[in-house]
Amino acid sequence: MISAPYNFVPLANWVHIPEWSTQVSHDWPFQDGVSGELSLTLTTHTPLLVGGQQTKAEQDKPGEVTPFQLPGGRYAIPGSSIKGMLRAVIEIAGFGRMHQVDEQRPALRDITQSDSIYATRIQGKIKTGFLSRTLDGKQEIHPCKMVRLNHRDLEQVFKIPKPIFERGSVTDKYRRWKELCATRKRDPQNILFDVDTTSKVATNLYQGKIPGTPVFTGQINESTQKTGKSKDFIFHNDTKPPISVQPKEWADFLRIHGDEEKRDEMSWPGYWKREYRAGKKVPVFYLQDEGLLRIGLAYMPKLAGDFSTWNMIDHSSTKHRAPPGQENGYDFADLLFGALVGILAQRDRSFRHRDRSF
Repeated sequence: MISAPYNFVPLANWVHIPEWSTQVSHDWPFQDGVSGELSLTLTTHTPLLVGGQQTKAEQDKPGEVTPFQLPGGRYAIPGSSIKGMLRAVIEIAGFGRMHQVDEQRPALRDITQSDSIYATRIQGKIKTGFLSRTLDGKQEIHPCKMVRLNHRDLEQVFKIPKPIFERGSVTDKYRRWKELCATRKRDPQNILFDVDTTSKVATNLYQGKIPGTPVFTGQINESTQKTGKSKDFIFHNDTKPPISVQPKEWADFLRIHGDEEKRDEMSWPGYWKREYRAGKKVPVFYLQDEGLLRIGLAYMPKLAGDFSTWNMIDHSSTKHRAPPGQENGYDFADLLFGALVGILAQRDRSFRHRDRSF
């Protein structure tokens, strides 16, 4: 069981904008207004880390976050941290807007039960194709067919002992595969095969009539036991018209598959990202429903959800994301701490909403 030292506050289905909000100006204070300072003392009862300088994780070295320090070397909490905490509380207590939020679409992959919402959603609907970059820098998917590729059949063709893959990451599998093909003088990108129409498994490897591309995924480590993974895929017949990938769908794919991570065990940053940047095609599994193209790198892929954070906020009230200004007014937090309006608000990309929690 995981516990947290705070409670989440449900998002209000309305936004309070004081009638007098447009009369307030931080440049021209009220003649009878009151100003002052708030002094407080903070005492830490448990270890505290307010991040300062950070270094990103490397392939063989973890990332590091050092405590924030003043120019003289003294450890401190930045004023912006205190201000952000207070503003979050004021937004809650004053029924303010929830608008300093990045648009993200959470991912779902639930393989615990065969009748889960996820399993029901994808059953019989997952399609396959090759993802590539167009000349104008956009993305598209070339649909294709797919059959299963049995590891045991590969072991017989290459005359090697079980298992052919001792490690389960995509990087490890393709490294091993290219080594085997080089020593046996086989083309790692092409296999001639036939299809067992009953089991939909490739047969007569390297002796069949259908050309295809072997595709290895890394969901589960290889094992000779019955519960271990022993099949991958062959993609073939990519002759259908390409499907355009919209910018938001591409952004969902990158975020879900750890585009900014540096971990070899992850399929995208560990292997396919380099292949894609080199102009090669990336085999993908995708789902088209609810007007959204969801792209993954596994047969049971991690799929983008139906709703983004902005969608969910709008379900409570569309006034939450209305930009502050003369037209929409200012909430109480805007009046106390200020607000970016107009073109400045659109340009700013550094805002990161803090959890609305105590």
